[in-house]
Amino acid sequence: AKLDSFTEVQEKIDTMVAALKKEQADEVKKKDYCIEELNKNKISTDGKKRQGEGLDATVQDLKEKLKAVEVDTKELDGEVLELKKQQKLAAQNREKENSEFQKVVQEQRQTQVLLKKAMQVLAGFYNKPLESFLQDPQEPETFGSYKKAGAGNGVMLMLQQLIADAKAMEVESSTAESEAQKDYENFGKETINALKIKGKALEDKAAEKAKLEEKFVMTRQSKKGVEKEVDTLADTEAQLHETCDFTLQNFDARQTARKAEVESLFDAKSFLKGAK
Repeated sequence: AKLDSFTEVQEKIDTMVAALKKEQADEVKKKDYCIEELNKNKISTDGKKRQGEGLDATVQDLKEKLKAVEVDTKELDGEVLELKKQQKLAAQNREKENSEFQKVVQEQRQTQVLLKKAMQVLAGFYNKPLESFLQDPQEPETFGSYKKAGAGNGVMLMLQQLIADAKAMEVESSTAESEAQKDYENFGKETINALKIKGKALEDKAAEKAKLEEKFVMTRQSKKGVEKEVDTLADTEAQLHETCDFTLQNFDARQTARKAEVESLFDAKSFLKGAK
């Protein structure tokens, strides 16, 4: 009966030793798991934080680019407005100049008509035979003989000069009008071309702004996603610490205690074997 009791105790010791060794092995596995998972968590967290910082920088860069596009667009709008203003002003000035030209030409042509009529009247007078001016060819000598004014030729020459001056002014005005119209048309073409270029630039800026805004929205969404992942990793880290801290902080002491307990059990078993 004594031998049976010893045998039962030895078997109990073997069971306890096996359990203690399993606990030792399980604790080593848990320690390795905890260290590995905490390291993975730290690496992932650091990576996500760096990614978040990069996205922050991208967001700021996109904000600056959008601001620059808005400034450029505002400048282009101002330039377009100024071109249209100059275009309208040029049309008004051209209309005014043409109206003045028509008035000058009409006046000069009317002047030429009047001067030519005056010349015709004078020419009709000075070109008549002298006898046509005398009622009685046998004019008494008392009054002296009638003579046409000698200054008539001078008057005719003055009228001719005035007609020439009016004609020259008409030609000069027509030339100036032609040049002004040509300049206006050239200015109009240049303005239309400039407006077309500005319009294309505004379209490009609008397209660039749309792309930047789309990228801005996507980047902010990505940033929110990364922030959510960082929060999830933080929760995982907290759970790991809750599960692992006791094991990691007391691992050496617990391993040493179990080892000592196993050795004590082995000593007891050896003592029991010697006592048989």
